[in-house]
Amino acid sequence: MRISLIAQKIFLYIYTFLFIFNPSIFSKINLVFLLSPLAILFLLLSPLSYKNYLSNKRVFLFIIVNFLFFILLFYYYLTGALDSLPRAYSFIFLILNSICAMTVYFLYQRIYDKEISSVMNFILRVAGIQIIFVILTLWLPGFREWVLLSAREEGVYNIANDLGSGLRSYGLASGYTSSFPMFMGICSLISIYFFNISRSIISKIKYLILTMLLLLSVILNARIGLFPIVIWTVLSPLYYLYRRNIKLLFLMLIFVSIIPYFLMKYNVLNSELFFRLNQGIEEIIQLVNGNITGNFKALYDMWFFPENALDLFFGQGINIVGANPNSSDIGFIQDIYMYGLIPTFLLITFLIYFFKPLSMLMRKKFGIIFNFVFFLSLIAYYMKGMIFYSNEVVNTLIFLAVFAIFTYKKNTNYII
Repeated sequence: MRISLIAQKIFLYIYTFLFIFNPSIFSKINLVFLLSPLAILFLLLSPLSYKNYLSNKRVFLFIIVNFLFFILLFYYYLTGALDSLPRAYSFIFLILNSICAMTVYFLYQRIYDKEISSVMNFILRVAGIQIIFVILTLWLPGFREWVLLSAREEGVYNIANDLGSGLRSYGLASGYTSSFPMFMGICSLISIYFFNISRSIISKIKYLILTMLLLLSVILNARIGLFPIVIWTVLSPLYYLYRRNIKLLFLMLIFVSIIPYFLMKYNVLNSELFFRLNQGIEEIIQLVNGNITGNFKALYDMWFFPENALDLFFGQGINIVGANPNSSDIGFIQDIYMYGLIPTFLLITFLIYFFKPLSMLMRKKFGIIFNFVFFLSLIAYYMKGMIFYSNEVVNTLIFLAVFAIFTYKKNTNYII
């Protein structure tokens, strides 16, 4: 029995790691094509699980909405908008990912507790596995080079070693310069929350070390992942002061003090690995002084819309990233040019509905500040460059949403 439990845990962690990070070194094809058949087989072998999965209205609508967007973009492709085909397939990936997320949930609930705190710690343990690969790629340059050269995405190695932007791309993932660091940043938010509420000194030390390692992995890859922890650091002391929670306020001040002390004591900021962090700090200083420079200037220039009303409302089926003469990384602008304002509004409205149980559950269990920072980070990421496709952040959100949908009644007194 014990050997069987250990085997189930090993399979669960490997499957979840591959599902979330989808590392590109194992195969030139997307790993979802390998993971989803296993998920479908598992659901077919578990008739009750399969029935529960498809009978839930939120999950069923998730599949329907993604399929409708696939049809819409495939139609654009047939009319000559060639860029729309990869984006159309991305919605099929999301359907398959939802099935994978359901499998992770059913495997998880067989082994662990169904409390949201437990599943958040599970996510942190998966992130901890990733930290090992971050350290290995940092410690062993040859291993990092092999990982990047083996990536299925073209140009990853050149982007990672662009000296003008600083060295980056450490770990075993796919979205090194965007979704991966954002995922680790969200994990740092979860970790610092547990640091605050933990009662034992050992637990506090564990979560503090984990938080700093997660932040290191963020800094080594992309600055966007710092947004959740920065906003939390700003807002939570004000909230604790308002609630007169002196203990938690004191713990946050300790956390805020430790990081600058560590950076200055060991002269870390002068390392080329922190080039982009230093660059970002300088850009923020310039912004405060009224000068829009660097990344802020680039994002400012990326706010533009189609001039034709029909294109504005229903899109053109084109990928605006890297386009000439105008290019934009902003997720909202990408969606406008791909399928237009009306489908974008409808998709956002549905996603609010789909993630509502997760939001309500986190608000009840983790508090209004955590919930606010969590979803504000996602909105900021959407404005920075995220679109709704299979990546580290979206895959995790789908899993958490599935967990919340199927355990909401157990975790709260409400009925969805």
